[in-house]
Amino acid sequence: MKTPEYLGRYKIGKMIGHGGMGVIYSAKDDLIGREVAIKIIDISDKSRSVNLAKVIERQFEQEMRISGQLSNHNVVTIYDAGSESSFHYLVMELLDGTTIDKMLRDDEPGPEIRQKLEILIQIGQALHYAHQRGIVHRDIKPSNIMALNNGQVKIMDFGVAYAVDKSDIELKEEQLNIVGGTPYYMSPEQINRSKVDSKSDLFSLGVVAYEFLTGKRPFTAKNRTSLYEKILRQDPTPIKELVPDIPDNIASI
Repeated sequence: MKTPEYLGRYKIGKMIGHGGMGVIYSAKDDLIGREVAIKIIDISDKSRSVNLAKVIERQFEQEMRISGQLSNHNVVTIYDAGSESSFHYLVMELLDGTTIDKMLRDDEPGPEIRQKLEILIQIGQALHYAHQRGIVHRDIKPSNIMALNNGQVKIMDFGVAYAVDKSDIELKEEQLNIVGGTPYYMSPEQINRSKVDSKSDLFSLGVVAYEFLTGKRPFTAKNRTSLYEKILRQDPTPIKELVPDIPDNIASI
């Protein structure tokens, strides 16, 4: 993707991240002088099929709408969104911290158990806030959770989230076709393509918590079919066997 120098009033800086739906850059809001992060997708990208491009565009627009409904200290703040030429963009706060994914991959010692639990509590609070507003994230995983240097924790990337109609929790056909989620962290409901609600996010949070506390994923396999079978039918190794000094009340959750 050839990145423009400007999108709207935002001067585009260096790339700081990327995912299946877009690329994230640092940027500067020339109007008020604020440093921000900006997620960009190019809907004219020829490397994608027409159908995939439409799905990505729809998900990106959905992320803009859903993220704009959320205002919480544990959810990344959205400042602006827009379109210009073939580009869609989402402007958000620029975070200074480390994702759980990076903590797990680093060779250096990670946080102590107490600190990890404090991080997990904040994730739970963020999900509770979203769920109270009828929003299900559907892709809770280590790379979507950042611990800031000031101790605050932020959930990011509502790209495959959706808003549940509280009077009818059934998914629309279009939402069922876009399963959402990342295989290692998917809930049984996502695997079965059945209706998904807040319990699905809590299952994914449990998988993240297990990996964060033990350094090992609860479910692993050589292929996706076997992985899904394990998630649906097997219990993971008890956490106490991997981390003997973890408090009993935490291990029993």
